[in-house]
Amino acid sequence: RETTAVDELLYWIADDLARTTAWRRASASPAAATMAEAERLRLIAIPLWHSYMFAIRKDWGYLTSQATAEATRNNKEPVPHAV
Repeated sequence: RETTAVDELLYWIADDLARTTAWRRASASPAAATMAEAERLRLIAIPLWHSYMFAIRKDWGYLTSQATAEATRNNKEPVPHAV
């Protein structure tokens, strides 16, 4: 990603950290052992990711929610997650 806007750069950094943290927490949860990866992502990781972004800044939470909703609705690409 490229940007010259400091606010956008901070958003992408926060979003990457929130996504990574959400995926790791979702994978470590007791419920994760009973779920397929796609289900774990949809039911645990994405809601956590949104919550983290809303906690940082409300407008960033909306951006993340819109991006994941669009990606999952159009099925053009999987929702990114940390490995």
